[in-house]
Amino acid sequence: MLTRGERAAHLLRLDGRFRLKVLPVSIALPWGVDIGDFFGHIALPAKITIQALEPIDLDEQFGVNPAVNTIYEAVTTLMQRTLDGLAAERRWPLIG
Repeated sequence: MLTRGERAAHLLRLDGRFRLKVLPVSIALPWGVDIGDFFGHIALPAKITIQALEPIDLDEQFGVNPAVNTIYEAVTTLMQRTLDGLAAERRWPLIG
């Protein structure tokens, strides 16, 4: 992505005509510079790994009236720790 193209969209009045607030400019295969993705592009391959964690019983783990910030910190910490573990398992960034 080279630019989101907010200024170009405003100058071309795309918001009023097509309800577009951006006109992205990117470098994409096979076209090279791609404006607005009108011609499409070939996406680079990506490997996605999904892991479902155990359910969290809020009453059991945090009590009857826990602070929302406490729950938020615990859940995001658990999620980040799991994501870090999944990232450590990958040998090659693009192919797996």
